[in-house]
Formats: sequence, structure tokens, C-alpha cells
Amino acid sequence: MFKKITNRLANLFSNLRGYGRLTEKNIQESLRQVRVSLLEADLPLPVINSFVEIVKKKSLGQDINNSLNPGQVFIKIMYCELLNIMSYRNNKIFFKKKSLSIFIIIGLNGSGKTITSVKLGNFFRNRNNKKVLITSLDLYRSSSIKQLNDLSHLVKIDFFYPKKIKKIEEIVQESINYANQNLYNLLIIDTPGFIDCRQAEILKKIYFLTKSIKPIEIILVVDSMMGQASGNIAKSINNVLPCSSVILTKIDGNSRVGAAFSIFYYTKIPIKFLGTSEKVNKGLEFFNSKKIVSRIFGTDYSVFPNQETRDIIRLSTKLENYKKITKDYTLDDFLNQLNIFQKMGGIKKLINKYFGILEISNVILNKLNDKKIKDMKAIILSMTIQERKNPKIKNFRKKCIAYGSGTSVADINQLIIFFKSIKKLVKKTSHSSFYNILYSIKNIIKSNNFN
Repeated sequence: MFKKITNRLANLFSNLRGYGRLTEKNIQESLRQVRVSLLEADLPLPVINSFVEIVKKKSLGQDINNSLNPGQVFIKIMYCELLNIMSYRNNKIFFKKKSLSIFIIIGLNGSGKTITSVKLGNFFRNRNNKKVLITSLDLYRSSSIKQLNDLSHLVKIDFFYPKKIKKIEEIVQESINYANQNLYNLLIIDTPGFIDCRQAEILKKIYFLTKSIKPIEIILVVDSMMGQASGNIAKSINNVLPCSSVILTKIDGNSRVGAAFSIFYYTKIPIKFLGTSEKVNKGLEFFNSKKIVSRIFGTDYSVFPNQETRDIIRLSTKLENYKKITKDYTLDDFLNQLNIFQKMGGIKKLINKYFGILEISNVILNKLNDKKIKDMKAIILSMTIQERKNPKIKNFRKKCIAYGSGTSVADINQLIIFFKSIKKLVKKTSHSSFYNILYSIKNIIKSNNFN
């Protein structure tokens, strides 16, 4: 679902990383690529135009601080704006405390409405300890009733349907009476599917039905494979039968992200669940806008530090006292940074977290693993104070250091080369901050200079 847009954005942010400032020229070119990416992801054109304009306005003139480079500034702005589009104020499911809660499920034929009804029942039975009853109003297809019955029994949820086929109003009333008599907490009503939203007759019947039974939720099930067309469909249905929630199905298939954006843009109906598989006993999860946007950016993490990380960054810059990178930057300074990185989970985790969008090869990244970091620290700790300040070490001393640290002379030579490369790179920036050191390490790894 996300691979194409993620790859295009990865190339975009790789190109931005060399700039010292976000200018109108590089922003304009970057936004052109972003526009193409979002069009390929099937987002509605009005959403794209609005998004691009806001990002452009916020990006111009953004200076680089000691924790973010231009690519990261741009990613952060995009991340926040996409998250703003995808965020909903009311995305929770509520139940009546002392009486029967009723959910009505509607949707087009083939959207996964029937299986979603059973998934919902199973979800709330397990999560909220609800006693669930499911029924169907489909008078037109006996096969759909049988399917709903079979799926309900598969997950051991009760299914009710009157023996004699009657009008849908009578089926609903009998189902409610049966649910109340048997102390059910939740009644899920699966309705007839329709070929398209122009079948207003079915929608009007359901609408008048909702006036009498007053359901807690009217849930629209939408196939995410439909892309931005789902927004127009949801809008047409919502005009006839106002919906309270949307469930996007087939999210694990070859779908694009346009469906979620389109539904919110055209209807403002909150997406509350995602259908992630065809399995009845699972495959349903709460909609999480942060998770969706993070997957677009190719990482499960947000693109800017959390509070714990910011605290450690402040600690590192305080320890360094914003020291200028000159000839006095030593292996002791580098050792302090390595210790901070280890407190934050290790080099590999950090580079994956903050530079995952740049798609560093795992083969290259594995060259700098936690064992390598431990060896580097052992080598530095085996040196004299003078050698840490000026690592021009004679061969006989390298043999002594190698023996004392449990490494080899080759490891010592590699560390010295690596340290000089880092020192050269971070000299281009003003401070020896957390981000600059980490960014330099990432560049050295990616350029394959670390063997």
C-alpha cells in the first residue's frame, strides 16, 4: 500500500540533506515531486493543492538548528500536515451503559460488510466483554444470511434471524426484543448491500429505520482498493443516511492511501477501524493516524524526537557546552557521544529511527553493530590521555593497545580512520551535537567507507 510513495519520498529527502537552508528553489522542486507522489497515491487534487501550499508556506526560511538538517525539517513539516489532515477529534466507540447498544452496518456489495460485522462483534466481545448478538436485514440474498450465520458460529457469537421472512422493520423489532430478553449488550445489524450509492431506496428504508431504533453507531464499510473514489461514494451515502463512523477494509492489499484522505476531505466522517485481513477472529484494528502517516514515510517512528530523546539530546549538548569543532575535538569527546548513543538504544536503532527514510542498506548498517561500538570504546579506553588527544600512534603502541582492548591493530587503524572522517564531517557544522555526530556516522556508513 505504501511502497511506491515511500520510495519516492526517500529519494526526495536524500537530495535535500546537503542543503544548509530550505530555499524557495529547492522547496519548489521538492514539492513538485511530493505532488507527483501524492497523485500516484490517489489523493484528491484539492487535498494535494491545499497540503502543498501549506507545506511551502511553512518551509520557506526555515533555518537549520543543531538537531535537524533540511531534509528532517521538511519531513517534520510534511509529517505534521499529513497528520493534521488524518486526525479526527471523535474517533472512539461509545456504548449505552444500562441498555442495549445497536450498531447498523452499511456498505456497497463486495466491500467486506458481512465479515466486518462479525469481526466487530468478536472485537468488542473480547475487548469490552460485551455479550453480542448479530442479525441480518438482507431479504434479497439468502446466501448472505447463511454466510453471516456461519461466520458468527465460527467465532462463537450468537446469530438471530426470524424463521419467517418478514419486513425489515419487523426483523429489527424481533431482534431487539430477543436481545433484551436474553440480556445482550450489543446488537449488530448487517444491512443489504447495494450496487452503488444511487440506490437511494434502500438507504431511505434504513434511514427511517434508524429514526425509530436510534442506533449508537451507523458504520459505513468502505473498500480501500477504491482509492479516492471512495470519498465521493461516502459523500453520496452520507447525504441520504448520515454515518457516524467508517471502517476501511482490505487495507493489507494493493490499495493506495487515497481512500482515507478522500473520505475525510469529502465527508469529515471519522475512520475508526481498519480491516487488515480476511481472518474473522482478528484482522481488525483501531485506526491510528500516526501509524498510517509514519508508514507513508517508511518508518514506524515519528520523524522527530520524543520527550525522552530530547532530554538526552539536551544532556549531550550541555556536556559538550556547545563546544566549537576545532582541532581540540578528541577521542574522549567521541567516546562521550558513543556512551550517549548506547543509552538511547544503540547506533543501529538510532540510525534506523532518524534516517529510515534514507533507506540505508542493512548490509552496510550491520558493519557498525553494537559489538563494533564496544570494541571502539575498549580501544579508546586503552589509550593514554595524550593518545586520545592526538591519535598519531606508533606501531608498537598499537600492539599494546590491541592486547589491552582484546582487539587487533587493524581494528585500531580502522577506528582512527573512522574518527578522522567523523571529525572532518562535523567540522562543517557549528556544534558537536547529538544529531550532527549521528548524521556523520550515517554518511560514513552509507558511503561504504567503514569496513
